[in-house]
Amino acid sequence: MILKAQITLTENNIRLTEKNKYLEDFASITSHNLKEPIVALNNIVELKNNEIYRDALSNEELDDMLKTNIGNLNKTIDTIYKFLMAIKKGESCNFEYVSISSSFEEQQKNLLDFTTNLEVTVNFKITHNLNFPKVYIDSILYNLLSNSYKYCTPNKPLIITIEDEFDGPNYIIKYKDNGLGIDLKKYGNEIFKPNKRFHKTHLPSTGFGLYFTKIHVEKINGLIHIQSEVNEGTTFILTFKNKKNEGSNN
Repeated sequence: MILKAQITLTENNIRLTEKNKYLEDFASITSHNLKEPIVALNNIVELKNNEIYRDALSNEELDDMLKTNIGNLNKTIDTIYKFLMAIKKGESCNFEYVSISSSFEEQQKNLLDFTTNLEVTVNFKITHNLNFPKVYIDSILYNLLSNSYKYCTPNKPLIITIEDEFDGPNYIIKYKDNGLGIDLKKYGNEIFKPNKRFHKTHLPSTGFGLYFTKIHVEKINGLIHIQSEVNEGTTFILTFKNKKNEGSNN
């Protein structure tokens, strides 16, 4: 009986530790993912009340921007709620899973306002459309896309390429843009640290995007590396260890 009680206690402690780990994720995802749409909504309200912009943007355009961002906020809240419900069930297998293409398409829609006045070409070359936990892959792709939009080179068409391959048992996603790039000799040790910004932007920015991207890649058994040159662009290489080749889900 004592041995059985000890085994039960150990199992309960393991489940509690696992749940606490995901609760930490919940707190970080909530604070980060809610901040940008709220900042965007505040900016739109300020535009509506600023006489300087009244001739540049019609009330209809501003109303559409408000509706879009409110919709994005609702989607974010819904995703966070589902994540919390999965945590309460105590098992990561209860997370909602989505394909890379579905997540990428959704994040493009969520960031539509960021592309206003931008000429953007996206080369989507995912050949193995694998499934990942929605809350994590959404966060990863959202942060990578939003960084591309925020830090694109002025007066230059933005080109984004996302492609994949299998290297033995490992699944690799390469995400590349031709934006401003980052001086890795200067900032290489700070890329994935919290509250870091390497360029100025007029768009909402928390300084935590790449920090959370790294955390969330690691949560799904992955590693992230960066290659970048100033004024040439940036490539993020995401390697997911022992990810089964499930073929294409397109």
